[in-house]
Amino acid sequence: AADLAVTAHLAAEPDDGRVAARIAADPACAPFQAGVEEYIARFGDRCMNELKLETIPLSEDPGFLYQTLRSYLAGGVTAPDPAHEGEVRRAAEARVGSALRGGRLRILRLVLAHTRARVRDRENLRFERTRVFGVVRRIFVGIGHQLHAAGRLEAPRDIFFLRVEEIFGHVHGTGTGGDLAALVGLRKEEWAEYESGPPPPDRFESIGPVSEGRWIVPAPADEPSDGSTLQGIGCCPGVIRAPVRLVRDPRDAGDLAGRILVAERTDPGWTLLFPAAKGLLVERGSLLSHSAIVAREVGLPCVVSIPSLMASLHDGEVVEMDGTTGRVRRVDG
Repeated sequence: AADLAVTAHLAAEPDDGRVAARIAADPACAPFQAGVEEYIARFGDRCMNELKLETIPLSEDPGFLYQTLRSYLAGGVTAPDPAHEGEVRRAAEARVGSALRGGRLRILRLVLAHTRARVRDRENLRFERTRVFGVVRRIFVGIGHQLHAAGRLEAPRDIFFLRVEEIFGHVHGTGTGGDLAALVGLRKEEWAEYESGPPPPDRFESIGPVSEGRWIVPAPADEPSDGSTLQGIGCCPGVIRAPVRLVRDPRDAGDLAGRILVAERTDPGWTLLFPAAKGLLVERGSLLSHSAIVAREVGLPCVVSIPSLMASLHDGEVVEMDGTTGRVRRVDG
C-alpha cells in the first residue's frame, strides 16, 4: 500500500520539493518516509561533486533522490537480487579457475580474496572521507549564516567564494579587507568566466597571476572525432544500442530510461543514476575508477577514457557501444 501511495504522489506532483512534502505528510507513506529518513541519515553527505564544499548534499536538499526514483520507476528498475549476484560471481570464478591447477589456482584465490578486501576497504575509506567533508561543509555553512546575519554576506552560501584565510582572518580580526560582499562579487564574475570557458586539459601549467588569463599553457587537445567510431577502455561487457543522454550536471539528468548515460567524468555521487541507464560512457577515467567499479558491480555496460566524447556526440543520437572492446559506433547523426 505504501508503494502504491508513493507512486501515486510521484505521478501526480512533478516538483521534487513539493512531492517530498506530500509524501512526508501522508500517513500511508510512513514506511517509505522512514526509509528515506534512514537513508539520508546514513548517506546524506553523498552528492554529486561531494568533495566540493559548495555542493548541496542530500541532507540539505533530497530533491535529487525523488528525481532518481522517478527515473527508476520509468525504467522498471528493481532492487538487485543478492542470490543472482552470488551466482554470477561463482560462475565467473569457476570459469577462470577451470583454466588453472595447483599452485596457480591457490594464487588466484589468494589474490582474489585480497583484492576484494582491499577494494572494500578503499570504498569504505572514501565514504568516511565524504563524511568528514560533510562535517567541514556544515561548519562553513554555519559561519556563512552568521556572516549573513551580520550583514557581511548577501547569502550564507556566498562563503564558498572566499578563501579559508579570508574567512578566519575576518572572524579573528586579522584580515586586511573588510568588504567581503564585494570580494564575493568579484569571485562570482571570475567563476562565471571560468564556467563558460572550455575545460582544461588533464595536465597544465599556470603562468603568472590568474587574473592575467595566462593560467593554462595551451596544449594539443584531442580534436572531436568526425568519424563514426570512438574508442575507449571497455570496463563492463555488453553491447547496447540506444540514444545517448549527455549529462553535465547530474541534477539535470532527467529520465534515463532506455538511454545511455554520457558524462565527462563521474564521482561516487553519480551512482544513483546508474540503475536507470542502459549503458555508461565516460570521457575520463580508467579501469579502476569508481564509475567503472560500480558499473561492473551492477552489470552496467561501461566504456571510459573516450577522448573528446562530449564534443563528439549530440544528445539523443543513437550509438552502439561495446563494453568489452571499448568501441562506440555512431548509428546516426
